[in-house]
Amino acid sequence: MCRHVRGILLFCLIACATPAALASSAGRDGAIWVEAEGFGTIAGGADSDSARRNALAEALIAAGLSGGVKMSGYTAIDKAAVTADLAILRASAEIVEHRVIAAERSHDTWRVKVRARVAPRPLGACPARRRLDILAYAPEFVVAPTAPAWSVPLAQDIWTDLQTTLEAHPRARLTRVTDRPYSAQLSSARAGFDYDTLTRGAVPRGGGEHALLTRIEVQPLPRRELALSISMTLRDARRDEASVTITRRVRQPMRGDLGAAIGPRRASMVQDLTQGIDAAAAGLLDRMACRAPAARLEIAGEALIVPLGSANGITRSSLGFVEGNDRFGVLEIVRLDRERTVLRPLDRSRPLGAFAERDVTFLETGG
Repeated sequence: MCRHVRGILLFCLIACATPAALASSAGRDGAIWVEAEGFGTIAGGADSDSARRNALAEALIAAGLSGGVKMSGYTAIDKAAVTADLAILRASAEIVEHRVIAAERSHDTWRVKVRARVAPRPLGACPARRRLDILAYAPEFVVAPTAPAWSVPLAQDIWTDLQTTLEAHPRARLTRVTDRPYSAQLSSARAGFDYDTLTRGAVPRGGGEHALLTRIEVQPLPRRELALSISMTLRDARRDEASVTITRRVRQPMRGDLGAAIGPRRASMVQDLTQGIDAAAAGLLDRMACRAPAARLEIAGEALIVPLGSANGITRSSLGFVEGNDRFGVLEIVRLDRERTVLRPLDRSRPLGAFAERDVTFLETGG
């Protein structure tokens, strides 16, 4: 049975085996059909199902690699252009359909063969959208001393309206709003022993939360113009981020024109300055919701957990990929709840401690 798989070319970044693959010529849409094999070994306490999933993952990796993306060290290159790296994890193409055409076990080894169609990812394509948990840090207000007296209340009202936009967005959940500024992030456990956190009151972000960083600036310009600039950044656990900046300008009334400064003219200026802010914030949320779920791993007993679940776009067929100093790790899902996922390494020989407080990115395999 064919299944739709999005963003699978991200797997090429963690390929550690070299299974064989054969590719056909490209169609009009640039897509090619690929046959690829992968292998999974039952070792180190791994069960048969895990080894089979590992073989499927390797086969899809091989399919992606043979579809036009090549690996060079820790960087993925497509037609001489860098399309992905460890810090960003971007995909330039996707496996739009695949089916398993052979799967057999010989002693302690699974061999899985797939036939897949690999196509360039359309510009602006978005996988199934996920929910974002957001921690809103205190905004940075920058209001020039020579700005109108109503500039400070205006900046504060904009911040209040942005919180309302976040709460109303279908793909966002405003988990916390703090009056503390954003600072270098530590895990919740380590923050309890960190001097700066204890003395300055920094607010650590949860493993699955996105930090919202906001800067609102009001500055007078020559020729009686007034400029409002709003910058918003969403940053996830891997420090991957999306940003938007809006700048608006209006002409201020002449000095001494008190009626124009406090009457309908002022209301008109405020409306012109704030036009489009809500739409820009919603667009920022939409962009971030298109990215693969990512969170920081924690050890709980004999398993690894993340504070993300099905509500955040993770499915039972997702695999977790963890960047290491010298190797990558692949995690499978043991239990999936709405807001929590329990995982374990596909390679049972690797201790859980090797993954503690590392960032994991979830990708859909359809397997």
